[in-house]
Amino acid sequence: MARELKNTPGADQPELKAIGGARPDSFPLLDAARGLSALSVFCFHGWLVLRYSDMETWASRVGETPMRGFTSVMGALGPQAVAVFFVLSGFLLYRPFLAARVAGADSPRLGKYTLRRAARIIPAYWLALVILGLLGRGTDVFTLHGVRDYFLFGQIYSGKGSTWGNPVEPAWTICVEVSYYIFLPFWALLTARVTRGRANPIRVEGLLTGALILASIGWKAWAVKHTTIHESHQPLLVTLPATLDMFGAGFLLALLSLASPRTALERTVGRLFGKPGVCVGLAVALYAVVCLVTAPDGPLSPTWPVIALTSAVLKVPIAALLIVPGVVMMRGGGTLRAVYRLRPIAWVGVVSYGFYIWHMALLRWLSDWIGRGTLPLLELPFAIAAVMAVAFSIAAFSWYFVERPILRLAHTYKGARPSKTKVSA
Repeated sequence: MARELKNTPGADQPELKAIGGARPDSFPLLDAARGLSALSVFCFHGWLVLRYSDMETWASRVGETPMRGFTSVMGALGPQAVAVFFVLSGFLLYRPFLAARVAGADSPRLGKYTLRRAARIIPAYWLALVILGLLGRGTDVFTLHGVRDYFLFGQIYSGKGSTWGNPVEPAWTICVEVSYYIFLPFWALLTARVTRGRANPIRVEGLLTGALILASIGWKAWAVKHTTIHESHQPLLVTLPATLDMFGAGFLLALLSLASPRTALERTVGRLFGKPGVCVGLAVALYAVVCLVTAPDGPLSPTWPVIALTSAVLKVPIAALLIVPGVVMMRGGGTLRAVYRLRPIAWVGVVSYGFYIWHMALLRWLSDWIGRGTLPLLELPFAIAAVMAVAFSIAAFSWYFVERPILRLAHTYKGARPSKTKVSA
């Protein structure tokens, strides 16, 4: 928990200079968290798409229990990585609103905020959507339904859930992100009005955010009663009410990063979040609980509501605990901080958006090429590595020649501070 307001936590530390021109006045260590999450999503989708035919053979060699454990860990990996992305967005995008309020300054202008969010999301995504649509991936891309559901981010509200006809298959998360972009200024306005004149506005806002998180969990508890495991991407579970707990966790991290502790409880929480190793250890322990409880063929034989709610509830604190080190380790040493400072992982975080929107189509092409169910387990890592190399090449082109130039223009529009780098999340 920070003891002072710091809008530029890495500006006075040359060793924390951003990688590839990303966020020099934000939290550069969080690029590693984003990079690790992108790699986790890729591993999850690689395991999911490139099915192999000798699972029974390997189960007989290494044992059925280890293979079930591996399946459980991989099955929980993708949803957990997405939760990290959402908590990161909640923290990085809400903190400027909160910091301005704490400092008594003007809130970020709505016009600039909207322009920068559009510049961050739309160009690279639309480019991928058009190219993949022309190459025959997906369905109805260039129809009125495609414009509404895919280009205008309506697919999670169209009654089809994640709408797998989108050639950019992970785009349902982009639709959630866009919904959050729209929600955020209204939430900032609401909390500013409610906390104005309060003796302890940070605590009041913390209570409001806690209520938001509980309401989101309550929504999911109701929604899982109206879905099945085969409808896990049904609109009730992927639209904004069901995902506000993840963004709300980011709001709480922003509050903790700005608040000065007043009570013994607040000081205790501050000491906990000041120990990055403890945070990561707790995250690993909670992830193990998720893997144990949610394994469909595991020893607990969970029902669908138990699987859905356990994952939904626990993945939020796990994501928050994994992000904390990138917030508090701006100074000091240690092995964990060295991991978060690894330039290759940070670079993956910088180019992660292009990597994210292209990787699934590449995996599908590889699956079509090798034939479903014919890839031996030992060859799976090599196939995934080949796709990863291509995905990174496309992601690098997307970042350096599409995303970054457009973001520079967005950040210099209408009197914004000139910058040679992007500063948005």
